[in-house]
Amino acid sequence: MKKIIIFLAIILLFFTVSAAPGAQGEIKPYYTGEAINYNNQIIFGTVNTGALELFCLENDRIYKELSLRSDELEYSEFFDLLFVEENYRLYVYAINGRYLYKYDATNLPELILVKKVMDNSGDYFYGLAKTNERIVSVGTRGVKTWNYSLQVVNSHDVHSTFAKNIKVSGNGNYFFKVLKDNIRIIDGFYRDVVMERGLDIRDDHIRNIYNDDIMGTVYVVDDASLKKIYFNGVTEEFNHISDFGYDADSLPGRDYVYFSDGIGVVKIRKSNMEPLDLLFTTNLGPGNGWAMGLRAVNSINGDRVILFNGDSILALDHNLDMLDYYEARESDHLLPAPLSLNLDKYWGAPGTYITVQGSGFGPNENVEIAFASEKWNIRANQSGDFTKLIAVPAVNSGRRDIKATGLISSLTYSVSFEVF
Repeated sequence: MKKIIIFLAIILLFFTVSAAPGAQGEIKPYYTGEAINYNNQIIFGTVNTGALELFCLENDRIYKELSLRSDELEYSEFFDLLFVEENYRLYVYAINGRYLYKYDATNLPELILVKKVMDNSGDYFYGLAKTNERIVSVGTRGVKTWNYSLQVVNSHDVHSTFAKNIKVSGNGNYFFKVLKDNIRIIDGFYRDVVMERGLDIRDDHIRNIYNDDIMGTVYVVDDASLKKIYFNGVTEEFNHISDFGYDADSLPGRDYVYFSDGIGVVKIRKSNMEPLDLLFTTNLGPGNGWAMGLRAVNSINGDRVILFNGDSILALDHNLDMLDYYEARESDHLLPAPLSLNLDKYWGAPGTYITVQGSGFGPNENVEIAFASEKWNIRANQSGDFTKLIAVPAVNSGRRDIKATGLISSLTYSVSFEVF
């Protein structure tokens, strides 16, 4: 009962700060995210604030690289993100409901919009997952498998209330789905339920599943225990001491798995389901923590565990010793400016030089400026702004449009210019 009271108090604290009259910003809890080791650097991110927030862990210290909102004003909040390394470059995928974005994050803090698509079936995306060679979207139309060019190559009628509660095996042959009271393993080809196992769930929320492709087992944390489940339904358990269960994660070839249960993190040996270490996290960082989202990532100095701990994000080593933390704070997100196009003069003769200024396009996006039959290309900055000096083309007098179009986002804006 005491643990439930602590959990509710933490949620109430964040709500009170966010909704307080006269508050200058919002403080939202961190509860889930993703992490990757790219070129021996640990990069992690979250969208819990509605913005895409990316961090790096350098010399075991957390540094925030950027915070970015979606370029769609109607769908300005991101719902999920995913890191993928492709051809030695790092990409981050993100969804805002209507659109699936692909950003090049190779040279952080620079972030380049590579592609942006809207599924023509009317799907509403709210989650992302991946296989060894594909990315997977979870939405109102079920699960879709995409190639790296953002083309749908397969679809499945698999649904879940929480996006992270659906995972896919590395080869894409199986789906793992947590429902309100059970977990299912579904054959990705025949769509048959291979195995179904009941879970002890009193609180319905995100539960990240860890599937061990090597051993053919699935790890899930319900509100009573960490469960190791085989495809034939045989289950081994470790009973935790909390009333809640959240995420399980590990790395290929490791004989242990980490899991979070609100009050902390536990490290369990896979072979016998016995505890190796544990850390209570409610008093770490700012001191009002609640251990929820958890990702394990390898490093040259051993495993690093990134824990989304409510009032902060914690970085832990493989012994569950805290290395550093990043405290949740008021919104400081890079909000896209309203889409606009402005000129330093709105009339002139052919050959006159004019300065074109645009805002609200994608970060580092290539933008095409069209004036009569002439075209110019300019790259927007990280905020989606650009400035370009152009010359009025040789055209007959009259009112003409100058039009700027984002070549990836397809955002477009026009202004009139009087040629005399």
